[in-house]
Amino acid sequence: MSKLFPLILKEIKLTSKRKALLFMIFGLPLFFGLVFTTYQEAIPTDTPIAVVIDDKNLSQAQVNAIMAIARTFSSPNLEPSVDSAVRKLQREEYYVVIEIKNYRDFTNASYVVYYDDSMTPVAAISENLLEILRIRMGATQIEARPLNRHASLPEFFFPGVLVMLSVLVGMELIPSTAIEERGVLPRLKLYSSLPLNFTAKVLVGEGIILVQAGMAKLVYDYAGSDVGLSWWVLLVLLLTTLYLSLIGLCFVFAFRFEGHSKSLLQITAGFLALMSGLLYPAGFFPSAFQRLDHLLPTYYSGVLLRAFMFRKVNPGLFWDYLGYLVLTIVLLALINVLLYRRVKEWSTL
Repeated sequence: MSKLFPLILKEIKLTSKRKALLFMIFGLPLFFGLVFTTYQEAIPTDTPIAVVIDDKNLSQAQVNAIMAIARTFSSPNLEPSVDSAVRKLQREEYYVVIEIKNYRDFTNASYVVYYDDSMTPVAAISENLLEILRIRMGATQIEARPLNRHASLPEFFFPGVLVMLSVLVGMELIPSTAIEERGVLPRLKLYSSLPLNFTAKVLVGEGIILVQAGMAKLVYDYAGSDVGLSWWVLLVLLLTTLYLSLIGLCFVFAFRFEGHSKSLLQITAGFLALMSGLLYPAGFFPSAFQRLDHLLPTYYSGVLLRAFMFRKVNPGLFWDYLGYLVLTIVLLALINVLLYRRVKEWSTL
């Protein structure tokens, strides 16, 4: 036992130095625990939905009563019209829209429930939601109106798969090749331009993600799943890979090509994969996580890919989302330039 104890201490110390392992050991249980313990209703109670009341003559007390009922199974927001609510549903600001018509009281009204049929987890719980409305609203006139084409579960996962591939290219492949060149950078600087060298890495990464996306689509087509790779989808995918590649280079420059930058990148990649709603709607997370999601560019990448693959929407509905990705790229490019200039003595690397 006296010989075993020092070995145990050694393993604990080695593990404590691996930041990526610490993230998996402590971060993942906390994340999954917080997320999945919220699933105690048909929809998690923090999920944003829209309520549209057609009768504008209702008293404030009646409106408050309706919202109080809706608050027992969701996070409701009052919207002035179905059109505005549906636009936000297409942008994943809401996951369900409940239109209330001919309202006299809870047992004397008709309800129309709109949901996005391409958001497979939301579509799967729609029947439970309708049952909750029947029980809590006491209504018999409840109509379901699914929007967009239905996406199977594999199809719903496809945009998340594409972003995951972008994460691997931008935050694993490109940083790894940059770190491997550490020893030859002084000589490379004599014969070429180092900024062009890093630009070439990013461009190669863009080519790789297009190849990977094409391969993934062929597999889906062979399996009989219908996923489209339109020009808008490819644009979002290229923008996503670009800003992820810039994040990867930021870490490499900030830590002067040291190997431990990859551990921090792996933690960051895991964080983005878990928190961006790539494989499950972000609106199903606790409210604090939802606010964090809306700061992450990968969240908007996932929304845009799902929208352009499965929804008949005007791209103009998402100019602000696309602008956020472009702004992220510009800011990261500037940070990379500043970090690159800080690494002045390349010969000491």
